Amino acid sequence: MDTDRLTASKPVTLGKYIERWLEDWAPIRIRSVRTIEGYRTIARAHLIPKLGHIRLDQLRPAHIEGYYKHALTAGRADGKAKHLSAQTVKHHHRLLKQILKHAVRHNLLVRNPADMVDPPFVERKERPVLDTDELLALDEASKETRYYPLVFIASRTGLRLSELLGLQWRHIKLEQKTLSVERAMHRSDNGAIVYQEPKSDFSRRTIELNDKTTELLARMRDAS
Repeated sequence: MDTDRLTASKPVTLGKYIERWLEDWAPIRIRSVRTIEGYRTIARAHLIPKLGHIRLDQLRPAHIEGYYKHALTAGRADGKAKHLSAQTVKHHHRLLKQILKHAVRHNLLVRNPADMVDPPFVERKERPVLDTDELLALDEASKETRYYPLVFIASRTGLRLSELLGLQWRHIKLEQKTLSVERAMHRSDNGAIVYQEPKSDFSRRTIELNDKTTELLARMRDAS
């Protein structure tokens, strides 16, 4: 990012700095197109409308705290919902903190005001898990559809849809009964399909397959 252009004339607003960060820095350091698009949505639908008018060097923790309180109680900046969840506002906090950290590194801020603000508390919820009867009912309901292989494999492996759609035969070892997650398929805002490697070692993993899943995959391979 060319910080000289931001400081050469009049002081820059937070909104202008966020836009420059999104366009100049994020594409260089963040390899996931989907992540960048998500950041753009957060910034342009929420952060910029509510905080963008404030001068970057005049942004205070109170401004950020006020925004979080408004988001949690009064709703989205675009008016599409009554309020935002604590988890969503926590995502906003992480993005704003990352952008302001960049400004500190480039001597546009002395310190990061987001460091002095606590994100909302997020209550951990257990994810619902299908029991045996529900799993069999799901199998039966999807059996005569073209989605049956996806439903069956997803319910036995826990793969996300994007990970399933990113699979190739080279990722599947039927003899060893294993499946490797090495990429995921996403659709960008302009409709283009992109394949991306997992963002973390946790996402890049090898999964053991049970007998029925292995048999299904073997039949699919033989028919392809």
